Amino acid sequence: MKHRVQALTLAAAVLTLGLATSAKAEFSGGYAVLGLFSLGNQDSYSAAVRTLRENAEGRGCALQVEGNIVNANGNLDLPTTDRFVLVTCASALLHDAGGRAVFKDLRSASKGSVLFGGAMVGRKNEGAFPQDGVYVFKVSEYTNRDSDKMDRDLKSLSAAAAKRPNAYATPATIEVSEATGFRTPDEVVVIHYPTAEAGPAFRKANEDIMKRIGAFNDEHISAYVYLGAVPAK
Repeated sequence: MKHRVQALTLAAAVLTLGLATSAKAEFSGGYAVLGLFSLGNQDSYSAAVRTLRENAEGRGCALQVEGNIVNANGNLDLPTTDRFVLVTCASALLHDAGGRAVFKDLRSASKGSVLFGGAMVGRKNEGAFPQDGVYVFKVSEYTNRDSDKMDRDLKSLSAAAAKRPNAYATPATIEVSEATGFRTPDEVVVIHYPTAEAGPAFRKANEDIMKRIGAFNDEHISAYVYLGAVPAK
């Protein structure tokens, strides 16, 4: 079984750069789907987003935030996308055809799509996800060579980064157990900066942390990509 790391908050420092569940399975921290899409026709896509919102509500889920992917940095061979949606639920959604059908219109309106779903961990609060600022989605696959050391390194780096100015938040981490359009990675970390300036300011002022993050990625992560994203206005 893949090693799952709960709360990869250090990933938030870099801004530009499982188990099957039953239909009634519920998660203490909730369930989330990150959908990534390559825009086809703008009007068709916008209509499909509205349909997605309605379909999600019909399944007891919520479209938390949607918007544009503005950059990507990393070595994970994820298909190129330029739109995203983040949907949360109380129970699994992608494990059956009915759940996947929630995204049918949106996928049809896109030239390509990827869906990552799984249990949320590290949810900081139960409120709505921010509708402004900048998001970073880190999609990662881990080496699992030394899981205990990885946890220790993560804890140390996260504690150090949290003390620095231009604080970021990690609204959730998705332990990916289901995927469509791409192989199943270990996790997706959902990261949020309150402003577009916060990420660059963090990097510029904290070269020591950046070097430690690079070393962490080299040792513990076999492939990753950071996706910079902005919510739709």
